[in-house]
Amino acid sequence: MIRVIAGEFRGRKIKGPPRLGIRPMMGIVKEHVFGVLQQRIVDASVLDLFSGTGSVGIEALSRGAAHVTFVDTWRVSLKLVEDNLSTLSAADRADVVAADAVRFLETYTGTRTYDIIFVDPPFKYEQWPDVLAPITGVMSPEETTLVLQHLPDISESTLPEGLERVRHKKFGASQVSMFRYYPE
Repeated sequence: MIRVIAGEFRGRKIKGPPRLGIRPMMGIVKEHVFGVLQQRIVDASVLDLFSGTGSVGIEALSRGAAHVTFVDTWRVSLKLVEDNLSTLSAADRADVVAADAVRFLETYTGTRTYDIIFVDPPFKYEQWPDVLAPITGVMSPEETTLVLQHLPDISESTLPEGLERVRHKKFGASQVSMFRYYPE
């Protein structure tokens, strides 16, 4: 079981991964990320790519996000997210999308843009250029914060134009990088 750290659902438990294959963001990492985002999260529209259990997007909802779109390909993950949203009576503030993250970004035709985007793929993910190239197409026309959890091998050359690194912190083998996107 995973516990929601703060906000409306503080202390509530949500279902965790049934087996290895889903790696929820560690509590200490979530605390750091949401500590930095605390001023931007209220009323934000959030995209949670590679959502797994949904713990990051649910934390965003708990802290006041207006809406979260959860995207994952694995049916087990999608069911976990739906169950967790139902348990918290938060399904009306979320969309759960069965799609590959790259495909979702490349084919997105919705009208919603996102103020905060979380990208937390599996540890050995190697398609960073593919997922980052189309990401600006779903970003807010005002300002977007992009949060990446990655291993040390991500290259700045894979990032789209217009992103400014505002934070970077190591947590054991993984790292969290935060970028701000200011469209021209």
